[in-house]
Amino acid sequence: MLGIAGGLLGGIAGVLQHVSIQKNPDGFLSAASLMGVRRGLSSNRWGRTYIASVYVSKIALAVLAIIMIKAPLYRILLGYIAAYVSFMLIRDVLLARHVCAS
Repeated sequence: MLGIAGGLLGGIAGVLQHVSIQKNPDGFLSAASLMGVRRGLSSNRWGRTYIASVYVSKIALAVLAIIMIKAPLYRILLGYIAAYVSFMLIRDVLLARHVCAS
């Protein structure tokens, strides 16, 4: 269940990042560092919403792991990691086209 939640949140984040890249492709193509990519994301509303959604998703997945897994701490941590990996995988799959094109 946590993996599904992570995947859904990752899909939303991937769409937001996709739209942000479409709105400002030059900002990403000219980026030479991680801060340059972040500047490119911050240059439009979709990118700022994406950045906020990543932070909100991390907190939401941690809260869900604590609520759903009533077990020792290491199991809660493993559940959170599984959900976060699912989040990042779906997000990255949605962005693979942009990465391969540049």
